[in-house]
Amino acid sequence: MMRTDGTHNLRITFTPGPDLLPAFSPDGKYLMWTTKRSSDKTSQIYIAKFKMPPAG
Repeated sequence: MMRTDGTHNLRITFTPGPDLLPAFSPDGKYLMWTTKRSSDKTSQIYIAKFKMPPAG
C-alpha cells in the first residue's frame, strides 16, 4: 500500500507465498485478500481489520 503519489510504501503481509487480489471493504475498515499459504497450495481468503496510521 502507498500514497497516490507512490511514496510511503507500506508492506501489509509477511509471507513467503503469494498474497493476491487485495480489496478494502466499502467502509475501509477491513482488508481482504487471497493467498496460498496452506501446504496443499489451495486458495484461501483472509480478512483483517485494518487501521491506517494517522496522516502526517
